Amino acid sequence: MFALVDLLTRKRWRLVGRPVDLAGAQSWLAVPMSSSSSVADGWLDAQAAAFGGSVPRDVPAAGLMASLDDLDGCGGPPWCACTTSSNGSTGERRG
Repeated sequence: MFALVDLLTRKRWRLVGRPVDLAGAQSWLAVPMSSSSSVADGWLDAQAAAFGGSVPRDVPAAGLMASLDDLDGCGGPPWCACTTSSNGSTGERRG
């Protein structure tokens, strides 16, 4: 259902919207994006390279979290969050 709503929304804005100039007046809209439908951390490498940098992968405790898999949640619906401790035990659902 969500995919259909998303598709209809994108089609509507393509029909009634206007072009934006990401290199000009609307440059504030230019953001890093994933090149595939599956978003992981690969965009970080591309963004770092665009600025002449790199993303070190072998530095212990580098970054905000060890893996983006930590954002997967506890298997409930997307709007439902659960508490998970650092040792992986899942607490009570909230939301």
